[in-house]
Amino acid sequence: MPPTRQAINDILNSGRPVVVAIYGTVETAYSPEHIKNMGGDITEWRKTIKRVVESKLESAILEGVGGRKNFHLADRENVERTLKEMKLGASGVLSGQNRIQAGKILGATHFYIYQFTRNPAEDRTENDDHLARRLIDAETGAVLASDVFKIE
Repeated sequence: MPPTRQAINDILNSGRPVVVAIYGTVETAYSPEHIKNMGGDITEWRKTIKRVVESKLESAILEGVGGRKNFHLADRENVERTLKEMKLGASGVLSGQNRIQAGKILGATHFYIYQFTRNPAEDRTENDDHLARRLIDAETGAVLASDVFKIE
């Protein structure tokens, strides 16, 4: 089990309620021109990848916690809207008062912060995708778990 999911399970086993807000960024080494030449727009590409990544993370987390009553995910659209209104990015949500305020507004006890990175593979036949994840306590800012893995 990935360290981030194990950390969530450990907190749940303590009986404490857990509300996780998932938020992150999507980066690529491809230029906007390269994406445009492939028939896309860099902004739309990022939005699409973000939706896919967050949907898969939500599914994996929910599967991992097995329907426990003391676990909830913060509404994805509400997380996005709230953090935009607060003018916070994935890194800004981690700073002291911003993190505490965002956690209170969202009702989140934890932030599940990710960074999806796509780089061209050396042989140019497929992409080199990586996902970095951190589970952060919304009140203290403590990083409870982190991992990075290559997406196959």
